[in-house]
Amino acid sequence: MSFGIKRTPADDWFSKCVRERAFWTCEKCGRGFTPPTQALGCSHFEGRANWGTRFVPENAISLCTGCHSRVESYRFEHEELHAKIFGPLMKDVIRELSQDIMHAKEIRRTKGKGEISKHYKNEYERMMELRAQGISGRLEFVGY
Repeated sequence: MSFGIKRTPADDWFSKCVRERAFWTCEKCGRGFTPPTQALGCSHFEGRANWGTRFVPENAISLCTGCHSRVESYRFEHEELHAKIFGPLMKDVIRELSQDIMHAKEIRRTKGKGEISKHYKNEYERMMELRAQGISGRLEFVGY
């Protein structure tokens, strides 16, 4: 769901990393998908409009369109799911980072291109190499 926020090359690579991390599975209902598909998206705990957390791996989960709509409508469910996946304290770390104006300005300056995009493209390619080696299940990736 974009809600009018322009997608950048970094958004595309970051989203692929989030979905690949979850092995193309909805992290709420457990439904699996075959890539590529628009039926499985990247859901941000702190929305994509916040540049300070837009590309933070612990701020995003993989959700099918139905579950994405539900958690976007019920903030408590989104918080519960986030805590289940990343632990109860991570939401505080994400919220604190979302208020770091200098960090947000530095990320926004790139407009989601260049180094950030290249970083997540490299991370995605690394994850795909691991998949080619037969590694399944959740794969973590390094944030920018």
